[in-house]
Amino acid sequence: MKRNILILFILLYFVSLLAVSRLTVGYYDNPPKIFNDELSDKATGFWADVTNQIGKDANIKIDWVYGTWTECIDRLKLGEIDIMIDVADIESRKDKFLFSNEMVLLSWSTIYTHKKNEVSSLLDFKNTSVGVLLGSVNYDYKGGVVDLLHSFDINVEFIEFDTYTSLLDAVAEGEIYGGVASKDIGNMYNKSGLINTTPFWFQPIHLKYALSINNPKAQEIISILDKHIVSYKKDINSVYYQAISQHIDKNVPNYFPNWVKLVFAILLILIITIYLFNRILASKVRRQTRYLRQEIRERENTQQKLLITKNKLEGMNKIKDTFLRSVSHELLTPLNAILGFSEVLLTKNGEINSELRNEYIKMINNSGTKLLKIVNDKIDATLINSRLMSIANEKINIYDSIQKLFNSYPKADNLTYSLQFPANVDKLKIMITDYDKLKKIVIHLLDNASKFTDNGEITLGFEYEDDRVIFYVKDTGIGISERDRETIFQGFTQIEGKKDRLSEGSGLGLAIVQALVTSMQGEIWVKSALTKGSTFFVKLPLTIASSQARDD
Repeated sequence: MKRNILILFILLYFVSLLAVSRLTVGYYDNPPKIFNDELSDKATGFWADVTNQIGKDANIKIDWVYGTWTECIDRLKLGEIDIMIDVADIESRKDKFLFSNEMVLLSWSTIYTHKKNEVSSLLDFKNTSVGVLLGSVNYDYKGGVVDLLHSFDINVEFIEFDTYTSLLDAVAEGEIYGGVASKDIGNMYNKSGLINTTPFWFQPIHLKYALSINNPKAQEIISILDKHIVSYKKDINSVYYQAISQHIDKNVPNYFPNWVKLVFAILLILIITIYLFNRILASKVRRQTRYLRQEIRERENTQQKLLITKNKLEGMNKIKDTFLRSVSHELLTPLNAILGFSEVLLTKNGEINSELRNEYIKMINNSGTKLLKIVNDKIDATLINSRLMSIANEKINIYDSIQKLFNSYPKADNLTYSLQFPANVDKLKIMITDYDKLKKIVIHLLDNASKFTDNGEITLGFEYEDDRVIFYVKDTGIGISERDRETIFQGFTQIEGKKDRLSEGSGLGLAIVQALVTSMQGEIWVKSALTKGSTFFVKLPLTIASSQARDD
């Protein structure tokens, strides 16, 4: 009997050793989500309230360990702390840490500037200095500010800081042009009026608890954390929503948002574009009419010339009608989305939680990006029709430039993309051309291939031919009939997709490509067959003749 009691006590002792009764949690300064209160010298903010409540409910003592972001991450790697809060769950960190399964917060990153710096475009950051938090996911991880600016070929000097507060202080004092921070600390800091919020929101990420992969109790701790977070989210009166209301929602600045200004700017650009396009089309119709009437007077066969006049005028009217249909669908669809979601945000702001508000703003941003692309296409077409396009000569490394274009192109999830070139390709060959126009040509062709390929592969490649280089984009899409191949390079022309529906877009893409290729002394052609895909070829000289560049 005594022996059984002894064994029972030993078992209970070892079970108590395995149970989680005390946790050390690392934290850093990222108010209002988490920070060290100077008066009490304690962890304060959203994460502190929620984590302390989990400790109370699970009968676990929480010991907070303060440091910089990099210090806390290093401690977690070495096993000096059990948990690190406010960590982005991204693929590149999964070989170093374990993460809780339940998302705690959804966070966006934003670029902030000094109050005197009015920023309307990412190009305003060219050749400036931008502050970043050392080791932060919004710095040089996938989708961070480095990727964002480099995708637009914008060179900046990145200045690293240990804390967000010192970073934003430097922005407010004008020591650096801009700084990258999470929207929560930026919104709180913005209430001081010393910094401006830019309209560039990027990299939505899930913030979770992170644990060392070497922690033997990691799975048990994750189970405890997930259980309580799920429970708190279901109860609108729980500490989770109280902490959001107390620390995060109250720091959302009450001012006219920059995204609203962006909406109005897009509307203004849209109105100007429509006005210019109508003026150009009306001018073309008037000139063509005068020419045809003069032709009729000069020739004997009046009836024949009247028929020519009728056909050409109908063609111009068809182009104009096609353009108006394009405006009504392609421009008004994203515009309605922008106006609809912005109206909800303006009229029902108090009824919308932060996560839903972020989703609405993301939808506004996506619609604005789509609308801006359509407007840019129509501006390019206007410049081409007005003969205002000029050609720039610059030296580029062909291999590096195509690699960069391919890597930065946003790829559809349902398609496979590949880059192709000869095995013995000269990776150092230089081309003297207009890089911006070459980039537009490649992007338009990739967009066109993606549009007409539901599932399959898209290939971008190039090869050399004497003193020229041939670029090509190949897809496995629906293909082009022989009849359509005669018209696809005409402006406002669309071919039929699946189920006899016109494809999405204004029909300007290939017309713009042909005009750009011609202005760069090149050739463009297509090989295609229905249901077997298409391949578009663009042949450009390695060096644009300077005389023709000036003539264009």
